Amino acid sequence: MPTYFTPLILPLLILLTPAYALAQEEAEQPELDAIAQLMNRLYTVEGFQGRFGNALESNADFRNNVQYRVFMNSLSASAKENALLTYSTAIREVLEGFTPEEIEAMGQALDSPAGPALVRLFGADQITVTLQLRNYVSRIVEAGLAAMVSRDSLLYAWESSHDLREIMDGGYVDYRTPGEAYVVRRDGNRQTESIGEADFRFGIEWLSNNQYSIFDLADNPVKRGADLTATIYEIEGPAFRYIWKNPDGTYGKNELVKTTYTSYDQELNTFRWGLTEQYRNPGTSPLPEAERLAFAAGAGHEFFPTDESLRITAEFVPDTTGAEFTMPTSSGSSVTYAVYGKAYFTLGGGAQVLTLFQQLDPDPDTRPMLFLPFRDATSGTSTYGGGRYLDLTLPEDGTLILDFNKAYHPYCAYADGYACPVPPAENQLTVPVEAGIRLSDGEHGE
Repeated sequence: MPTYFTPLILPLLILLTPAYALAQEEAEQPELDAIAQLMNRLYTVEGFQGRFGNALESNADFRNNVQYRVFMNSLSASAKENALLTYSTAIREVLEGFTPEEIEAMGQALDSPAGPALVRLFGADQITVTLQLRNYVSRIVEAGLAAMVSRDSLLYAWESSHDLREIMDGGYVDYRTPGEAYVVRRDGNRQTESIGEADFRFGIEWLSNNQYSIFDLADNPVKRGADLTATIYEIEGPAFRYIWKNPDGTYGKNELVKTTYTSYDQELNTFRWGLTEQYRNPGTSPLPEAERLAFAAGAGHEFFPTDESLRITAEFVPDTTGAEFTMPTSSGSSVTYAVYGKAYFTLGGGAQVLTLFQQLDPDPDTRPMLFLPFRDATSGTSTYGGGRYLDLTLPEDGTLILDFNKAYHPYCAYADGYACPVPPAENQLTVPVEAGIRLSDGEHGE
C-alpha cells in the first residue's frame, strides 16, 4: 500500500541503448554523413541519461508528481519513444552551425592524442542542448499532468463496492495545512472540525457508497467554503483520501487520517476494504488492466480469520546509533532506510524480535510511519514468498502495537515491474503468522 515501489524513469532509459548501438553500426557505413559520424564519436547514451536526468530533476512538476504511477507511466512511455531522438536532434542542430571544414578538422582532432580530452569537453553541458532537453521535459511532463487529470476524473467518478458509511464514524486528523493539523469528527451525517478554539459543523449527504456532498451548517462562526461533492477514492491504512471537482474543471485532493475507531471490527474492515478497493480502482490499482478487471470481478483479497491474539503489544527499544540499512529489492536494486529500533514480543511460545525501519529524511508535513517487512513460516505457502509488510505508527511509552491482522503483500505478489524491499534475515520468524492477507486459491507463494 505505501509508495515504496515507484518505478524510476531513468533505468527505463537503458532500454534505449540498442538504438544508440545501431547508430554506431551505421556510423561505419560510408553513406552516413560527417556530422552523424562525429555525433557518434562525441556523445554517449550515458551522457544522454545524465543530461536527461538533470533536466527531469530541474522540473518542479516532475519532482512533485514522481510518486504517482500514472504520471511516471506516461513519462516512461514518452521517453522510450522519442527522448533519444530529441537529444540527437538537439546535438545535430548544434553541430550544423559548423562548416564542413570545421567538422572534418574536429574529426581529425579526435584521432590525435587530444581526442579523449575533446570527448570529455563535448560531454560537458552545452547551453543549447540543455535548454532543448529542458523544453522537451516540460512537454512530456505536461502530458504526464494531463494523464493525471484523466486519472483524477476516474477517481472522482469511481464507485466503491463497499458502503463506506459503515466505517466513517470516528475521529480524524486533517494535515491539509503544512505544519498544522486539526481534529475532525464524523458522526453519521455530521462532520465537526475543531480549529483552535472554534468548532465548524458540516452536513453530509451521501450520494453513493463513497461519494457525498458536504455543506456548511447555519451555526458555523463563519462560512468555511462553498458546498462541494467529494469522493473517497482510496483508503491506505488510516488515511481516507478524497477528491473533489473545482468549478474550473480541476480537482482538489486531501486526506483525513483516522485516529479513533468505534470498534476493532470497524478498524479491521477499514484496512481490508481499503486494500481491496485500492486494487479494484483503475486510478490506484498496481495491476495491469486485464488483471485488474479479473480482480474486480472476483471476491478481492483473501484474509486469514481475525485473531485478536495476534494484535500484540511489543516492547520497543529505539536505535540510538543513527544506523542505516540498505535493503535489496525484488528488481535487483536497493533502498536504504534508517534503523528506527526493535520490537520485542512473544509469539508461538517463544521470544521474538523484529527490526523497524523508517524512510530516510521523512517529510515533516506528513504523518510519521514505520516500515516492518517480515517473513514467517507461512511465506511461500499460504502467503507470498517474498514476505509481507506492516505499516506502524510511532511507538508511545516504550510500547508498540504489532497488529498482524493488518499484514499485507507487496505489489510484487501480484504484478511485475516493481522494486519491493526484501525482508532482511533478522526479520524472519520461524513460527507461522496466520493473520492478515493470504494467497487465494490458485495463487502461488513463490
